[in-house]
Amino acid sequence: MKHPILFAILFFFTARFTLAQENFVPGFILTLAEDTLQGEIDYREWKNNPNEIKFRDSRGRSTAFTASDIKGFGLIGGSKDLYISDSLLVDITPVGDKAISIKEGPKFEKRSVFLRVLLAGQINLYELQESPKVHFFVQKGTGEVLELIYRIFLVPKGIDQSALSNSIVEDFSFRNQLLDITGDCSTLSKKAFKDLNYSAKSLGKILSKYNSCFGQNESDYIKKENQVSRGIFGIVGVSSSRVGFNLQNYFEDRSILPRYLPEYADMNYEFGPGFMAGVGINLQGKRNLGKDHTQFELLLHQVSHKGEGGDNTPFDFQLMTIQANIWYRRKLSHSHIAPYVGIGFSVSTSIAEEYNSRSRVGNSLFSISDEKLDVFPRVKIGLDVREKLLLDLIYGFQLKSMFDDGYFYSNLGVGINYRIVSLNPIDP
Repeated sequence: MKHPILFAILFFFTARFTLAQENFVPGFILTLAEDTLQGEIDYREWKNNPNEIKFRDSRGRSTAFTASDIKGFGLIGGSKDLYISDSLLVDITPVGDKAISIKEGPKFEKRSVFLRVLLAGQINLYELQESPKVHFFVQKGTGEVLELIYRIFLVPKGIDQSALSNSIVEDFSFRNQLLDITGDCSTLSKKAFKDLNYSAKSLGKILSKYNSCFGQNESDYIKKENQVSRGIFGIVGVSSSRVGFNLQNYFEDRSILPRYLPEYADMNYEFGPGFMAGVGINLQGKRNLGKDHTQFELLLHQVSHKGEGGDNTPFDFQLMTIQANIWYRRKLSHSHIAPYVGIGFSVSTSIAEEYNSRSRVGNSLFSISDEKLDVFPRVKIGLDVREKLLLDLIYGFQLKSMFDDGYFYSNLGVGINYRIVSLNPIDP
């Protein structure tokens, strides 16, 4: 049990430690003189728009920039992230429990900020995330960047005579703003704006339709936040397994085995070679520039062992199983060759087996699988090469399976995963 616990501790510690370090990924900045400088951006997996970024040029020199220092920056990786900078009026009306009174008007503050690009075209859509509030801005052509206004009012019960307590009223001014801005597109009806939500998905969808009026792709997003990339991988590998069990626990009358077949009372097999082959489908989210992966695998796994029983009787042992595996895998960097850690579990069942004893008993005396499903945890580390080739070092263990007790199994494998097909992304 010590080894699995150690693997789990190392997995979580390594993930936390890595996230705290600098995380430079390929990117660029756009200077105030509109020159594009290639280099690397220290990507901090921002939940809120950054106030400052760190840029490292080709000579390895790092410089911090605010929205006042540059015109924008972009990341290049598993998912593109593009930000522009602007000095504009931002609605700072409180939200949530601090919703403004109906007697108060909107409050604006002029600030220099980085805006994330959600949609580019005849109309551009930008986002400014400042927890707990999110702001959306639009820009038509090269015109002014305007915030789409959405506010929450607190209506005291004294104002609304029918109300028994304070109530919340929403201001959907952004719907009228968009009606005015998109009036030159005849295919958009007023009905399309009636129930429009103040969200990236809802706003992006209707503004994509507006841009299609001018011959632009309806799904022309720079940032597809929720899309999931998919790929089919071919998998091959080799493994080394160790098995041990006490067969007294296999028979209903446990007194029979030691009396007549002492060589089966306690069998231990040293590490034996094996191979595995199969296919897997990998799902990669766009958040965090594609660091998070889920992989489903179906493998054929064969192992061979030589060992001896309780009276030193030699045995040969061959077993073939079908395994269904599920993994969560996290890349630890965004480089072209990136280390990763993973944790998962396997469900397997035997499809062919042979047990040979070079003793008076003979061959294939019994079957120990009984077509039962075995479940065991697994951990792995490895290298991701350009998201096409994965090199795995895998460890799995099992303490109880087809026997009531007295059984253990461990497996150490090296696997190669190669992306053979890339499927179209999906929206969850």
